[in-house]
Amino acid sequence: MESVLVVDDDKISRQGIIFLLKSMNRQFKIFEANNGQNALEIIRQEPIDYLLTDIKMPFMDGLELIKQAFAINDHLGTIIFSGYSLFDYAKQAITLGVQEYILKPVDPSEFYSSMEKLIEERKMRIQSQAKENFNAKLINEHLLMSVINGRTAPCLAAQYPDVDVPGYLSKYKNLISIYFDEDFFTMNFNLDIAHLTSIPFFSLNINPNETILFLEAASRDCLIALANSIINFVSVKFSKTCFVAISTIKDSDYTASVDELEDLLESRYYLPHTQVLYHGDDIDSKFQDLEFEAVFKAVKNDIRLQDCAALRTDIHKYFKNFVDSNQFSTEYFKFTFATVIREIAQSIPELTSEQLNQRIIAYYHARNVKDIEKVIELFIEDLQVSFNNQTDIIHKEIETVQKYIYTHYSQDISVDMLADLVCLAPSYLSHIFKKETGINLSKFIKAYRMEKAKELLENSHEKIISVANSVGYPNVSYFCQSFRDFYGISPQKFRNTGLINE
Repeated sequence: MESVLVVDDDKISRQGIIFLLKSMNRQFKIFEANNGQNALEIIRQEPIDYLLTDIKMPFMDGLELIKQAFAINDHLGTIIFSGYSLFDYAKQAITLGVQEYILKPVDPSEFYSSMEKLIEERKMRIQSQAKENFNAKLINEHLLMSVINGRTAPCLAAQYPDVDVPGYLSKYKNLISIYFDEDFFTMNFNLDIAHLTSIPFFSLNINPNETILFLEAASRDCLIALANSIINFVSVKFSKTCFVAISTIKDSDYTASVDELEDLLESRYYLPHTQVLYHGDDIDSKFQDLEFEAVFKAVKNDIRLQDCAALRTDIHKYFKNFVDSNQFSTEYFKFTFATVIREIAQSIPELTSEQLNQRIIAYYHARNVKDIEKVIELFIEDLQVSFNNQTDIIHKEIETVQKYIYTHYSQDISVDMLADLVCLAPSYLSHIFKKETGINLSKFIKAYRMEKAKELLENSHEKIISVANSVGYPNVSYFCQSFRDFYGISPQKFRNTGLINE
């Protein structure tokens, strides 16, 4: 039900307006006040939708009331009544944002028309706001889902040119995963926990078992207190048990933070009485003792760089640490190593469900480390085949980078810029470029610029400074030094002699 506040120091005038409101074919919750001060108190306490006020009143006039009322609720629909048909009042009222200005005595037809117009404007505003909120929510969901799955901010910024993507992503400093060992969010999709914290956050459902909260900056104690509040809330309201993992986003690296959450959630199997999992707490000392975390990161990096030889070396290190420790059972080893199995399997798109199931069965039936190693070797062999199949894709990416350099060599070019062009990590682009071409990417750019500079010096009469600018060197001294380092001769001497030092 919509609410209306009628403000007038004249009781008869107030009653007349209330009568007109009640005669409309609508249900209103009606409040009344005899001056601006009393009206302001009602606005502070009640969700008023429409403010209908006289101008001339004791203590606080209508214009001042509207000004202060908008500071409390800027969505108020407003009508001013006045017996003063002065243009200054109307002009000031419009400046404040008043939608209708009606002279006294009030004409019923004019009043009804103004109210209907006010109601329709409010309806349109609510619909527009709801649409904007819905669209903003969809964009936020897509941005956050994209970054936790590895997409870079520059790529997303190109997709959403009207959104400050880096600014939006940088405001989040922590991630909290709320995880259930069962399908929870299908039945309880909207886990309303906003009342549990004052920390601004955005909630994103990842799967039926898990949702992730993206939170703005907060202290460790506040995050742990929130985690405990969530656990208690879920226990009381749903009679369910959940685990809450907390990680910190460093340098806007969402992927690393999500990996950290996954590692924390894996550790819950060894800590049955621990529901709050926080990086830095002594919950994974066993992993740290054997440097498992470092090995996991190395394995992920090997896969990213498509280096199967390094992958075998790092996995062998993992096996050796396990055997040398002589602390854990084979079953424990299988469980901890399952994370690596998953990383490898997810990187082999050609692996069918049937093949994967067969490998998993063989893995969990393995009786010792040697049997496990045989299964892992099969995965690595498939991974190598998959990498070989990606050669054409890599070649196209390298070709795109080379074409860009050929046409933009006169401009500022960086590895980061080129990586964004093909949506790859700079380190990975550098790796595959050198692997494909046999030359470092930065050296390739310099070599092409030097070649173009040599052509200009041979075939034109441009000044050295112009040649330098033409090949992407705004600093002529740096250009001359680079040319000398590359060819063993200064640009001017080369132009004079046409000789290149061997």
